[in-house]
Amino acid sequence: MIKTVYVNIPSYIEDSNYRYKMPKPQLKIEGRGNGIKTNIMNLHEIAKALNCHDQYPLKYLGFEFGSQTSYKFKNDNDVTCIINGAFQDDQIRKQLDKFIEKYILCQKCRYPEMYMKIKGGKIIYGQCDSCGHVSDLDNAHRLASYILKNPPGNQSIKSGQEEVQMINSEGQTGNKEDKQKKKKVLAAEVGLDSELLEAFLVQLRDTYNRLVVNDKIDNDVADMMLTQDIKKFNLDRHLKDRVCYLIFQSMFDENPTKAFERNYELLTTYFNDLDPQLASCHIILNIQYLMKKRNIDDKYFTTVLKGFYDYSYIDEQYLLKWFENTDEWKNESKEDFLFNEQLDNHYRQLSEPMINWMKSQAGQEEEYYEEEEAEGEQPDVQQ
Repeated sequence: MIKTVYVNIPSYIEDSNYRYKMPKPQLKIEGRGNGIKTNIMNLHEIAKALNCHDQYPLKYLGFEFGSQTSYKFKNDNDVTCIINGAFQDDQIRKQLDKFIEKYILCQKCRYPEMYMKIKGGKIIYGQCDSCGHVSDLDNAHRLASYILKNPPGNQSIKSGQEEVQMINSEGQTGNKEDKQKKKKVLAAEVGLDSELLEAFLVQLRDTYNRLVVNDKIDNDVADMMLTQDIKKFNLDRHLKDRVCYLIFQSMFDENPTKAFERNYELLTTYFNDLDPQLASCHIILNIQYLMKKRNIDDKYFTTVLKGFYDYSYIDEQYLLKWFENTDEWKNESKEDFLFNEQLDNHYRQLSEPMINWMKSQAGQEEEYYEEEEAEGEQPDVQQ
């Protein structure tokens, strides 16, 4: 039995943690002379990964190579996809990537989640299941006329005298409805050390990392795509703190200082859903957890904390409330699922130099304004 090897969709993406995968084409050269042909033995599985019918990529390859194709379907375990001529793995893979770019990849978010549709029986377009973007697909390619004659959503596609079953949009819609009916994920299922919460974080971090281009991010697109992911997690509507935790921990890594400016607008969009006091509390606890989870050396804590303060993620008044460990802080923090008393006390002690600096800055500002006031009150001297 041949072991299935998976590649990214499209295959030129090099990220080993990328979550969109398809089987690597398994080829078998058959026949000889003028009768030589290439059997793509797992094209049925590849098409499943792409959410399209087998005939679409097969016909595309045939058009690109100028070769006739043959397709036979008996059941999921007995599908034959043939292209006349002898072709190598890199040739097939390169053309499959081009098919993916034209018909499967969203031109906005670059995720392979475009679901093909037909408009007015004449135009092939797609709607992205990830970001919702709608755009026309390639209607100029010769494959377009075949798709129009054999549209997605039909019960069958004709192949010679044989009818073959389609992976159709009705089935996909049913799956979405089933997901919506699934029971909501409750707080007990997504505790801080739960595997489920960690799995959500891995997925969201993957989405976020793909959105960052040249250390910049399009906030509108990012908000749309991150929200799409979060909806799929099916979290109970009361778990806004889990959502903010996932967003925060996705956006910052072991070098958080480089991302303060980039993330401010997007992060505050999500934290604004929390009560203002609880939002500030949750940011402080997220900073503590980030330091621990990413194994950031304690000597950098004041730098990290000051960065969040400088970029107005936390205000001076709340930092002082936390540093002084007031009853108000204790009451707010104990309700947060991230709170760890030992960790909180540890970072409070480390923050003293930064807090003293902050106080001194505030004192200097007060002196400055007092002097300004005093100068303004001096009477005019009559000449």
